[in-house]
Amino acid sequence: MAGGLPRPLRTAETASGWPRDWLDFDDYQDVHQRYMEVLYREGIVEDDDLTFTLSFDPTGQVVKVKLEGQAVCAYGARVRVLKWMDVRPRGDDRIEVLSTFYQYHAWRPARGRQREQALLRCDQSHGEPHRHRFDSVGRQMGCEPLTLDTMPRLDAFIREAWEAAAALVRD
Repeated sequence: MAGGLPRPLRTAETASGWPRDWLDFDDYQDVHQRYMEVLYREGIVEDDDLTFTLSFDPTGQVVKVKLEGQAVCAYGARVRVLKWMDVRPRGDDRIEVLSTFYQYHAWRPARGRQREQALLRCDQSHGEPHRHRFDSVGRQMGCEPLTLDTMPRLDAFIREAWEAAAALVRD
């Protein structure tokens, strides 16, 4: 593909897909697991070590939840994830979470004489949420602003990374 990787679609499939709001943490984990199962079943994800970690205050109350790790995709794509969620208690000894910080980074690792190649990145590591775009050799082509409401779901980002890596293999 000459020039660059395909631009992401702006549809309900790549947008968050539901209103940004508090969600029961057990339900959140179930939804995450179901999305990952679909990606495995479709052959997009081959392996992952994504893990939820709870942070506690001195009294033992959960104060933050972190989702972190990597997904290994077909066509050599890798996706690194760091996602922080605020926490609020429910009345039944359960918690609700709300995602407040995102770092999704997709690349193809170096192989043989090929160097590591950036595919795409959505994050807010240095300010407001934004998407970095890269050309077909991994050079950054630009950055477009996002909001927390337009940040793609993790499964949509993984699918987009897989599609970008597949396009490079076809070229």
